[in-house]
Amino acid sequence: MKIMNLGIQKLNGNYKINQYKKSDFQNIKINKLSYDSVCFGGNSINNDEQKQDKLTSFECSMKDAIDKEISTIKDKNIQLTKSKSTDETKEMLDSINSLAESFAEYIKTVLPKYCTIKLYKKFLTQTNDYGVTPLMLAKTAEQTNLLLSYAPDEETRKIMLTQTSNSNKNALMCAKEAEQTKILLKASPDDLTLVRMLSCTDNFGKNALMYAQNFEQSKILLEAAPDDKIRTKMLNQTDGVGANALMLAKDDKQSKVLLDCAPDDKTRDDMLTHTNYFGENALMLAKDDRQSKVLLDCISDDETRDEMLIHKNSNYGETALILAQSAEQSEVLLNAASSNKTRKIMLTQKDNTGKTALSYAKTPEQAKVLKDALSKCKDEEE
Repeated sequence: MKIMNLGIQKLNGNYKINQYKKSDFQNIKINKLSYDSVCFGGNSINNDEQKQDKLTSFECSMKDAIDKEISTIKDKNIQLTKSKSTDETKEMLDSINSLAESFAEYIKTVLPKYCTIKLYKKFLTQTNDYGVTPLMLAKTAEQTNLLLSYAPDEETRKIMLTQTSNSNKNALMCAKEAEQTKILLKASPDDLTLVRMLSCTDNFGKNALMYAQNFEQSKILLEAAPDDKIRTKMLNQTDGVGANALMLAKDDKQSKVLLDCAPDDKTRDDMLTHTNYFGENALMLAKDDRQSKVLLDCISDDETRDEMLIHKNSNYGETALILAQSAEQSEVLLNAASSNKTRKIMLTQKDNTGKTALSYAKTPEQAKVLKDALSKCKDEEE
């Protein structure tokens, strides 16, 4: 079945649909052989890439030709209807319309299923110079969903979900919003693929949880873990400088989700007391008073809490109080101390340059909180 058999002629570089009757198309058999004949004029092409290039050109030209032909035929309908009104003319017009519409549908919906399975697979899984795929570059949930919907089979979808870039990032790590994360996880065909997506780490040692942009993403990722063992692994994995997901949390809400999703007290305590390669714990990296409070409220006993409060990092000998960003954060840290003794140690501790927290006060209000606390410690001693 060649193009001419379908009533198409190529004249001056353009495709033209002949005025065949509807009955001429009732016995068309759609199969792989007939498709190859339509696409390549009956010629055998062995080179897959050459065939794919021809298919792309063919599909684009045919889509444009069909759209143009339908428009032309509708215009002719109007002209013929004005000039004649006989049953014969009406039958001819119906045949023309039927041909145009059925063939357009054939080209646009049926044929691509036979010809583009390799093309879709190639385009959806191909990478740029950095090893980045279209799925990794998707900016919205709609784009992510669209790309996955074009996967011709489960194998292609699995490849798309587990492919990694040159820096070993997968699509899940590149998700920019919670809905994207949800779509990617839902697309996983099995638990093995899901675990690979969740626990995979890039060249910087980061997993998808560490790349989460907000608490919604973190919650979706942790709830998707098939069991507590995988969930614990995700929470305890560390990046290239030894930081875990809790240390990289962007705010108090994200910190709370991470701690709430810990399967047991031991995992939670390990997350809180863990230090990176610079000797910093999560409390020292807290960005504000709210985040500090969430972390301190989750510590199970006074001894552990006090140890975190007076802990110094290895680079500069700084403590959480020295690194506090505001008066409110300093106040939260001081109020968390289990005793006056611990509070005094916090206030008098010096870094490697011999300076205390008071020397690093960023505002007069913060300096006042520290001075008042130090004065109160002395009064209680007396």
